[in-house]
Amino acid sequence: MDLETFREIAFSLNETDESGAYTRVGNLPWTDQGWHVTWGLAYGGAFAEGSCNVTPTDEGVVDAFEFLYDWSEAMEPQRATAFEQTYIPRGLPPQQHPFLSGRMPMTITGDFFLGTITEYAPDLDYGVTYIPSATGEPFSLVGRVFARGTVRRRQPRSRLPLYPLRDRPRRSADLVG
Repeated sequence: MDLETFREIAFSLNETDESGAYTRVGNLPWTDQGWHVTWGLAYGGAFAEGSCNVTPTDEGVVDAFEFLYDWSEAMEPQRATAFEQTYIPRGLPPQQHPFLSGRMPMTITGDFFLGTITEYAPDLDYGVTYIPSATGEPFSLVGRVFARGTVRRRQPRSRLPLYPLRDRPRRSADLVG
């Protein structure tokens, strides 16, 4: 999935109350495993050349920060922050994660989150797919995009097997076919 499609789907899932405060957001791409590194690599960026030459102005890295800035700006930073402070505060117990409650139907995370789903939301209807990228080509780091219910967009089963937690491979790289 390309990043524009990801944004369109995420924004279509946003809901607000009568005051305009977000009560559900499709995704906040800077939460969970949505770090600048994740998005920099999704844009094909390089954070360093050789052993010591840091490249903060690499085109892909800059594009990633612009992606995060533009997303935040579109959601209005104060409103996005209010959502985070309300539904994703520091020290949040895992059973209250906004993905599990439906308050954030998509999240960038890793296979380690499957244990949280199994323990706290065993009947949750979800899917797993690659991280969106600038090109739309499958991209993987440590994380995956989890999507609840009917908005999920999966790769064909043969390309991305799901493993029960007790039978899962030891390395997350083994999950991507």
